[in-house]
Amino acid sequence: MLPELRLYFRKKGRRVLHRIDNGVDSETCVVLLHGFGANEYDLMGLSELFSGANVVSFQAPIDLSYLGYFGGRAWFPLEFTHSGIEYDESEVLKAIDLITNELKILRASFGKLYVCGFSQGAILTHAVFLKGDVELDGIAGLSGRYNDSVFDPALLKNVVDKPVFLSHGTGDEVIPVSSGREIQKFYEGSGVRLDAHEYRMGHDINFDCQKDIQSWFAQLA
Repeated sequence: MLPELRLYFRKKGRRVLHRIDNGVDSETCVVLLHGFGANEYDLMGLSELFSGANVVSFQAPIDLSYLGYFGGRAWFPLEFTHSGIEYDESEVLKAIDLITNELKILRASFGKLYVCGFSQGAILTHAVFLKGDVELDGIAGLSGRYNDSVFDPALLKNVVDKPVFLSHGTGDEVIPVSSGREIQKFYEGSGVRLDAHEYRMGHDINFDCQKDIQSWFAQLA
């Protein structure tokens, strides 16, 4: 079924461009969502952290080569201003719908479905998870940005008792650790099974963070 599924994605021009099988006939799938300026290959080094699961990497639709990001992609455009990073909320909604539709296809083929996103991919991971249009069994949000429109307390009813892993670097100069703490605060006391960490790193996923992701996921099996 899995090779046929991959062929389906390719024939339809979908953005599942890389897959690693960590398990034989596994009913579990982990989807990776890369950050702004990266691509489908950026997070594939994390695949070994999800032992026993199939790992699929989605690639964002927007080509950033015109900005000098050779091979880089984005889920939605960003504007870097003196007052900070700005973006159009309507573009975020388009990205949420795109990812949700792709996840629904995988949901039909796997018994358990998790999403792990970094940076821009993390905010979309939270958005899809909370919105609840596709059932996810848990998420890992790495170095994500807090956004009032995404983190709506009314949506927490959709994710009660589901595992959530959070990480952020205390020296992150791209998305300050204060943003990560806002996300942690949002989930605290909400009923999710929260596992939140801060690390001495920048906008990154260091070795200690990777070890914790691996331990977190192993406990879910």
